[in-house]
Amino acid sequence: MRNSFQQGSIILIKRKSGDCWRLKYRLNGKQCSDYIGTIKQYPTKASAEKAAEKMRSVLNLVPSEIITVSDLIDKYEKEAMPSRATTAASYRSIFKRIRDQWGDMRLDKFTLDLVAIEDWLKELTVIGRHPKPGPKVLVSPLYRAQVKNLLHTLLEHAMKWGAVSAQRNPLELVRLKGSTRAKDIVILSPDQYAAILDDPELPEVVRVLVQILAGLGLRISEGLGLQWSDLDYEAKTIQIRRSVVHGKANDTKTTSSAAKLPLHDSLIAVLKVWKEREAFRSKWIFCSERTGRPLDRDWLREEYLQPAGERVGVQGLGWHSLRHLFRSLLRQCGTPIEAQKSLMRHSKLATTMDVYGGKDNVEHLRPESTKVVEMLARRSA
Repeated sequence: MRNSFQQGSIILIKRKSGDCWRLKYRLNGKQCSDYIGTIKQYPTKASAEKAAEKMRSVLNLVPSEIITVSDLIDKYEKEAMPSRATTAASYRSIFKRIRDQWGDMRLDKFTLDLVAIEDWLKELTVIGRHPKPGPKVLVSPLYRAQVKNLLHTLLEHAMKWGAVSAQRNPLELVRLKGSTRAKDIVILSPDQYAAILDDPELPEVVRVLVQILAGLGLRISEGLGLQWSDLDYEAKTIQIRRSVVHGKANDTKTTSSAAKLPLHDSLIAVLKVWKEREAFRSKWIFCSERTGRPLDRDWLREEYLQPAGERVGVQGLGWHSLRHLFRSLLRQCGTPIEAQKSLMRHSKLATTMDVYGGKDNVEHLRPESTKVVEMLARRSA
């Protein structure tokens, strides 16, 4: 990064459409220039020099040593990166895209080039090791929105650090149509759930995992993060302590997600039978027989869950469908919204519309959880 004051130099560029003045300077070892105006606007070099004074002040104003978009990303990674490993990895993947396109651009110029930013977001394509032949596929609207939101976050920090002088985040002016979930969430019916459990091609480990996720409303990362020590058969409870994504253990998604939940007798029976049959003795409930480490959610979904869904007529089945099944059955049972929020372990009012007092009130939640598990048990019997 540059650490010395520079004036730059005013140069006249000859053009058929009309000569113009530009401010020439060096940035990160590269020669750059910015447009000042036409010779009609500034007939003399002295007038062009005067017009360039504001540009020079921006050029040499580098609070927090942030000059380019890459400089901003560097500072964000050092000082504001999320501590959750999976979130940080996702951010770094998006940062690479941003650096490749905008990294060398001066931050003040970047915040003014909103049309180009909007066009770039609209034209983002999927990047993969083995891209399909033919034209590159556009990214999903959801991913496009994630990239935009991360750019918005970067500029929020730039404003906080004094690297951008603005009253309003410039990214708020960028509009993307359809930047919502790429497709509707698939919610299983109880009959479809029972048909999946009856599928003879479904491995036992996936069958047990499906029952635990649907019976407790867990996220797949929380299911894969379960250890045998989290179970208390005597108290009939299970403690959600961690999540696992791609083999890496982390804290739960939110503080509300870490909770003790009631464990129904039928789920206890399923887990006890699974422990007896489990070939690899590990602290993890759902682990690889080869390594003893937690299984990979994407591999399980693509290899087993989605094909099982297709065999019973459900397209695009994902792990989160089981969590939505749990909540839909809670509603069918007439479960109070406060108990729904606690069982789903949501942290925001917008998610379940109310706050339930008492994080670990297991016995209060047991009757409502029991209704869902017994409803599923009847369907799969």
